Amino acid sequence: MTILINNINYELRTEENGAFVVECDYKGDIVIPAVINVEGMSVPVTGIAEEAFYACDDVTSITLPEGLKIIERNAFENMSGLVEIVIPESVCSLGDGALCCCENLQKVTLPSCIKHIPDNLLESCGALKEIFLPKGVKSLGESCFAACVSLRKVVLPEGLEEIGSNVFSLCTGLEEVVIPATVKRINSFAFYFCSSLKSIILPDGLEYVATDCFGACESLVDVVLPSSVKMVEEGAFALTPYRKSGIRYSHDLLVSVGTVDSEDGCLYIQDGTRVVCDTAVCDYDNRLRKVVCPVSLRQIGRHAFVDSENLTEVVLNEGLECIDGGAFVNCKKLTHIYIPSTVRRIESGLFVGCDKLEKIVVSPDNPYFDSRENCNAIIETAGNRLLVACGKSIIPEDVVEIADAAFAGLETLEEITIPESVKKIQWRAFNSCSHLRKITFPKHLNYIGEDAFGYTAWFDEQPDGLVIIGDVLYKYKPINEEGPEPVCEIPEGVKEISMNAFDLLSRSMRIILPKSLIHYNPDVFVPYFSRYNIIIPPELSE
Repeated sequence: MTILINNINYELRTEENGAFVVECDYKGDIVIPAVINVEGMSVPVTGIAEEAFYACDDVTSITLPEGLKIIERNAFENMSGLVEIVIPESVCSLGDGALCCCENLQKVTLPSCIKHIPDNLLESCGALKEIFLPKGVKSLGESCFAACVSLRKVVLPEGLEEIGSNVFSLCTGLEEVVIPATVKRINSFAFYFCSSLKSIILPDGLEYVATDCFGACESLVDVVLPSSVKMVEEGAFALTPYRKSGIRYSHDLLVSVGTVDSEDGCLYIQDGTRVVCDTAVCDYDNRLRKVVCPVSLRQIGRHAFVDSENLTEVVLNEGLECIDGGAFVNCKKLTHIYIPSTVRRIESGLFVGCDKLEKIVVSPDNPYFDSRENCNAIIETAGNRLLVACGKSIIPEDVVEIADAAFAGLETLEEITIPESVKKIQWRAFNSCSHLRKITFPKHLNYIGEDAFGYTAWFDEQPDGLVIIGDVLYKYKPINEEGPEPVCEIPEGVKEISMNAFDLLSRSMRIILPKSLIHYNPDVFVPYFSRYNIIIPPELSE
């Protein structure tokens, strides 16, 4: 039940021991009392309800009372007439987006008891020129100040521990940020496209500069990284002058290689470097021909050398321990690689798109990986999993699994024999091998990951209908999408259905599952579940 008193609409909430201001057609200067009289009883006003003042453009000011405790999400969103607001000290709970999109809001006073700035709190408040955060704030929620284009300087309080994703993204007027030493984590896109930001000093104690943290900061030329930083993640300084110019080291990190200065195109990574950071090498001039890693190097980050189109040789020395996912993606002229004995972790998709790669050799002294029988691939020794391959790879007879993206993007691969020992083929294992036309499959495959053979000549040439490999229904290619609802009866003998096997279907369909299916997994049909009328045998539904 709502009560209208002096043109303010209230809802009594016994669980909150008070009244909440709720939605109404508000105009002018609004003064909310601390207490209202309801049938002779004094009832405290304890909250502002969700979207109570949403898009009330004719409201010019709001005065909130001491004693107010809760402001729910989007309570004052999109109020174009609001210029200033003071949140009382008594407020201990602020909802997400409470003041977002107030385009003319210039000043906000927040209560000192707030420990967390909610997600989207002041997002797109384009006239906001400054913000003072209480000393007790420990974390900044996602996008809480995003697109505040008039912000010029931000001083973050001592005690702050975390800056959330997109917090200051698209703050195009932001020129200066002071980050206290208490900050331990800055999340992805935190300062993305702060186009006026020219320099940043990151605090001691910070361990990770997250993905695209300062991406597209087109004026950023000077960055001070503390020795505590362990990794600069993918795209952290993408599209910045800092990344584009020269070779940037910070302590034991190779942060970025914008251009290679040597005449022969050789990059000798300096001694003492322990980590090549994610997407470190951008090689804008395509001059990089060879990379020599020092014995001090322990880790090569994700996509570290991505798109180095003229890179033909990489020398990996003993001492290297980890090669992260996609490290050499689209290094199209890379011909050979040697994996040292000390490497203990290799992630998937290492050589996607490396069409000229013909030789992969793992040190015979490596206890974790091998290239048995001169297979030109990297095999996980303990699990007999083929992790990484090239166009000349042969799958050994004792391999039981082909890992995620193992052969992905190898356009020169035309034919492959998968031995009887293989039981599982994982996500996108042969995806985008556009010339792969001939595949010899084992008789009893029991798992095929999503899009394992997508964008291959083999799949394109399969007839419409069910594409069954071994004991697995890999994909359904629509036959005729006109007329009445089609019926698809999966034949007996099929034991598994690949994820998104029916994702090419654009209309509803009746699907009859076989009794031979080992188990029914509804996730196989997500996110298209509503399209299907699935008939489940009693044996599976029990």
